[in-house]
Amino acid sequence: MTSAHLTINRNGRIALILAAALLAATAAPARADDTGAVVGTVSAAVQAPCITIGASALDFGTNAFSPTDAWSSGVGLVDGGEEFLYPLTNCGDSEQTILARGTDASSTASSAVWTLIRADPDVIPVSPCVDGANAYWMFTQVEDPANPGSGTQEFLASDVDVALPHAGRDEDPVPAGESRNVLDVIFMPCVGSDGAGEPFELTIMYTAVVG
Repeated sequence: MTSAHLTINRNGRIALILAAALLAATAAPARADDTGAVVGTVSAAVQAPCITIGASALDFGTNAFSPTDAWSSGVGLVDGGEEFLYPLTNCGDSEQTILARGTDASSTASSAVWTLIRADPDVIPVSPCVDGANAYWMFTQVEDPANPGSGTQEFLASDVDVALPHAGRDEDPVPAGESRNVLDVIFMPCVGSDGAGEPFELTIMYTAVVG
């Protein structure tokens, strides 16, 4: 800001004196109030499901058809070896629930098909024959990490994903980086079913779901 004023010098002359007034610039303090706020930001990490399966093929062997008063079953051996347990590993960054689903079994030599029926785990019939010819059962057993050699079974279906139990409990998520050992068992169709002497193929599909 600049100001001007008049003075009379010794010679009687009027002189215009310019005086520069400098205003000190000072920062104004923040206004006090009885409330305040601060803005925060946060981003959610990507939680992508990830699963690795420690087997590529299972051999259930050659088994007889189930009689009407019992069942005939076979345990899947892993990749042509002698082991029947294989790991399902959570390779993600958060806990996951593992879902399983089976398929119908199809002959590689004819048009014969065995339909996968999900048996009631609470009331398991004495034989797959209750579902008629050309019907079979299959379950996946999850080994209890605290009690190797024991575990909980879940019968599979072809039309719905079934959440696998873990550590002897239903739908217990697998923590990040941990594995669960599983095995698979099939129950042969009833006597009189199609495809005697023929090899059949089926698929077990596992899906990881975060949370």
